[in-house]
Amino acid sequence: MYQGNYQLNSTNATQIHINLPIPEIEGFKQGPEPRTPIKQLEAKPHETLEQAMFKNRKKIQDILQMDPQTKDMFTISATIMSIHLDKKWHYNSCDACKKKIDETFYCTNCEVVVKYPKTRYLLTVDIDDGTACIPMALFDKEAEIVVGSPIHKLLELQKNDNGKDNVLDRLQHCVGKQFAFKVKQSTRSETTELICQKTFHIDYQLEKSYKELQGAEVEQNVAKKQLMDKASDTIQVETSLLDNATGSKPEVESDLLEKRLLLDKASDTTTGVETPLLDNATGTNTEVARHLLDNASKKDTRVERTARKRNRNEMETDKETTTTVNREN
Repeated sequence: MYQGNYQLNSTNATQIHINLPIPEIEGFKQGPEPRTPIKQLEAKPHETLEQAMFKNRKKIQDILQMDPQTKDMFTISATIMSIHLDKKWHYNSCDACKKKIDETFYCTNCEVVVKYPKTRYLLTVDIDDGTACIPMALFDKEAEIVVGSPIHKLLELQKNDNGKDNVLDRLQHCVGKQFAFKVKQSTRSETTELICQKTFHIDYQLEKSYKELQGAEVEQNVAKKQLMDKASDTIQVETSLLDNATGSKPEVESDLLEKRLLLDKASDTTTGVETPLLDNATGTNTEVARHLLDNASKKDTRVERTARKRNRNEMETDKETTTTVNREN
């Protein structure tokens, strides 16, 4: 019996036999119908530690600028700057729904008096990631990771002489430590506050790799912008040549239109680029954009060459016409 309820438990010595040929099993098989069908659960795709730690990674400054009502989850890497010791660091909860209960142990969520309340962590800390500082609430297991001790040990410590001061000193040990947190914004507070959903110990090698990839992506985007600017300048030169050319040049204008379409396509590849975490294939998008821009640059040369050739042909035609007229005269 656990917390007033009967439960079945197994250990390493437990043996499980399926469909044994014994009278009890045969009698169960031939029991009354209908039987409740066994529900088959679908396996969910496994999320790796790297995926969980860096999924939807944000800076605190960016989160502060978002709509407080958003229900999105974010991950952040931040340092605990202080802990709000003026607030109670634990609470009594319902053993069924984990909601906070009052002094009479009545759970308003389950509408029952809880016989076996459980004490859980409730810490409020200030965290900073270098862009901004924000308060964050940690509950139960997530707070236990930060404190580095299960709550029952601190409750036992509190019973000793100077126990309260010793507990507060123990809680202060988390100040200055860096963690990765999966968080969401609180909708119950008038000021912006985060609620921790998951706490991760920092893997500095993964953090370093992530920052390097972020830096490489920024450099990629800068290089792409420079290529786009160069291609844009080429279009302006070509347009000027067309303006100076005599008469309509359908083929040249067609080449110009085709090149502009290629430029637009290359521009599309520079937006929404998302570098996969720890993915070694970081140059693919750059190669695609460079290939498109190289093609566009080659078309520039062909267009300019075509325009010059046509101007040359027109000049030769005018010269021949003038010579013919002079001879006739």
